[in-house]
Amino acid sequence: WCRRRYNWRTQEWAYWPIRPRIVAEGLLTFPGGGLANDLKVICFHGRVAYVMVQVGRFGPSPWQAAYSPTWERLPFTNKICTPPARWRRPKGFGRMLELAEALAQPFDHVRVDFLTAGGAFALNELTLYRGSGLLPFRPEAHDFELGALWQLPR
Repeated sequence: WCRRRYNWRTQEWAYWPIRPRIVAEGLLTFPGGGLANDLKVICFHGRVAYVMVQVGRFGPSPWQAAYSPTWERLPFTNKICTPPARWRRPKGFGRMLELAEALAQPFDHVRVDFLTAGGAFALNELTLYRGSGLLPFRPEAHDFELGALWQLPR
């Protein structure tokens, strides 16, 4: 695993100088043993733009839904799925947004991921390439709306 460079196939150039390593962390689960949910906080220029919630990622009926920083449901997704009409905001959501903005400060765009289960949450990863840059939004119009939030330096 450490000899393979996964970022070459998808041309994720920002990862090229990073030496591959293995990191082990504790497993965050719900009290009944279910795996934690993903909360993906998408930031542009150090500010939260939206949050993608992914539930049951490895289960029989996973779903994904987008929310605003004020927890309003947004009309787009990355995947074909059937999310519930309403999902409760996770405990610690405000703190996750604060941490995401602090971590996002050096970047013009970054996704800050948290795992959340019950009342606990943990930082999972920072990524510069959502879906390796290959994952479109549905409906497609949101690709352009969200892309307009990314002001590249001249």
